[in-house]
Amino acid sequence: MINILIEEANKKSFSQIARIADENGAAVILENGRQYIVFEYDEKDEYIDSATFRRIAKNVLTKHLEAFKELAK
Repeated sequence: MINILIEEANKKSFSQIARIADENGAAVILENGRQYIVFEYDEKDEYIDSATFRRIAKNVLTKHLEAFKELAK
């Protein structure tokens, strides 16, 4: 997973962000304390309900909390 500030993401095309997510497992775009996660979704993958998605996102954000705090400065 890689973190990208919103200013940097705005300078790139969506296909560039998608490529970054593919190469790193996910891309987290940071903007004023908010985080947006971009990752590949394959229709063949098992369906993930919103509660499971929120739990996974919380785990990812918690695991990398210090990095997010540093990038938010």
